[in-house]
Amino acid sequence: MKRTAKTISFVLVVSFIVMAYSPHISAMEDSSRTNSENYCRTKSLVDSGILYDIGLYSDVTLAMEMLKNKSKEFEELCSERETVLTLLELIRLEKDSFPKYLLITWYEYLRGGTLAPGASSVFPCAPSGYQDYSLRLPSGKTIAALKYIGSQTPEEYPHESKFPSANRVGPPSFYYNCHAYAWYYGGNVSCLPQSELLVVNWVYPYFTTDPTCATKVTIPSPGDIVIYKGCQCPSKNGRVTHSGIIVSVSGGESNRIVRSKWGYYGTYIHKLYDCPYYDPPHPAEDNPHILCPGGTVEYYRLSHDFRSYEYLNPAYHRANCYNCGKKTLPHYFFFSGGRYICSDCGYSTTEPVFPQGSEIDER
Repeated sequence: MKRTAKTISFVLVVSFIVMAYSPHISAMEDSSRTNSENYCRTKSLVDSGILYDIGLYSDVTLAMEMLKNKSKEFEELCSERETVLTLLELIRLEKDSFPKYLLITWYEYLRGGTLAPGASSVFPCAPSGYQDYSLRLPSGKTIAALKYIGSQTPEEYPHESKFPSANRVGPPSFYYNCHAYAWYYGGNVSCLPQSELLVVNWVYPYFTTDPTCATKVTIPSPGDIVIYKGCQCPSKNGRVTHSGIIVSVSGGESNRIVRSKWGYYGTYIHKLYDCPYYDPPHPAEDNPHILCPGGTVEYYRLSHDFRSYEYLNPAYHRANCYNCGKKTLPHYFFFSGGRYICSDCGYSTTEPVFPQGSEIDER
């Protein structure tokens, strides 16, 4: 597996986790060696780097099901009891913190879906450090989210070369995911401190619960949002797996260009179907003699209602969408004729901008 630079805090987290499993490892390591066939197959699969794909998804079960669909060997190993013992041995032998955490995530999944001590249900192979957060939108609607309070930086996705059109345009980050990037931030994260960013795992309220800015469209335009849904096979059941922003629509559907964040890895510009989240046609799970048509994509156009304002400092404010909470780039106030006027959106007030204790000013 790919080696990565270790930070002290990450090492401490992983060390604590490994200590928790030490009794199991000591008791079972000899047994794990007895099944050399399972050990060799599991070790070969781990060395292929496939476990890095866990980090593409914000749900452990979904990630594992995707890996099973991608690799018959992974699916078979998940069904073999010896794999748990093999993973204990590989956890003991692995020296690098990040690959060790990936192994622990797989091990815990096989033991019943529970996570390693200190791990998070979102980005499970990331260092501990996520807290539940309730994102309250100006309309009053709340979105379940997570805030990352750790200090780690994830490594780059090692398999991006499998997607020829993909070009990384943003760094990896534990602080936000694809849904937050597309729906809440509208792709504008560079001007925000990392500590203010959020992970949005349950994206459905953005386009299924009123009030909403989202209208489903058949033909997208630049700026629209695309969501990727798995096929209707039992393991995927049409679940939303990814969100992105349409950049270009020229040249037919397959040539549409999307900008999206890949899990906790980087942000990429790529062709619509040239990414890890497109689910192509494949043999159906319940009947391999039938071809499943694969997953689908849906497009949504947002009509923002910028009726509320957030003060940033004595010269700037930014508008917040009443329905989805999207924030504009900072707007500039100037004083003229006894009024404070925004040169960007025209909002004006006779009240001094940024009065003491004020945070929101309703238009």
